[in-house]
Amino acid sequence: MTGKSTIVALAAASAMTLGANAFGQWSDDPADNLIVGGGAGDQVQPKIVATSDGGSYIAWFDAPGGYDVRLQRLDAAGHPLWGDNGILVADRSFSSTQDYGLAVDAAGYALLAYRTDQLGDIRIAAQRVSPNGQLQWNDGVIFDDGVAFVA
Repeated sequence: MTGKSTIVALAAASAMTLGANAFGQWSDDPADNLIVGGGAGDQVQPKIVATSDGGSYIAWFDAPGGYDVRLQRLDAAGHPLWGDNGILVADRSFSSTQDYGLAVDAAGYALLAYRTDQLGDIRIAAQRVSPNGQLQWNDGVIFDDGVAFVA
């Protein structure tokens, strides 16, 4: 094999290997996109993290009356697992947004950290969500006393 033939063969083998693992339920029609968050208000600041089973979690802020925290899980084929608009993680009344965190723990649970006003003042909260969509920490774990500025 010449150098050029070797490179072409390696590129073809790499493309076949990647193609076997990189699949999703994405439409061929750009007018028919996968709707993850389709609420009546704005859906902003999406984040996505991969799960060990080839799926993913997608989080975003949904603004039907405040920028609420929502989460959706997709399987390895790209199918939403938790119905239209995923699940509500935190019902907030903010009129603006700040950054937040999304991660996956070793057991495959989603971990979110975000600002909350659920207790009447602005605080930092975290929530753990099971792979079947159950909130693990009730209204979330609060990390501050609500006195200092949080961002």
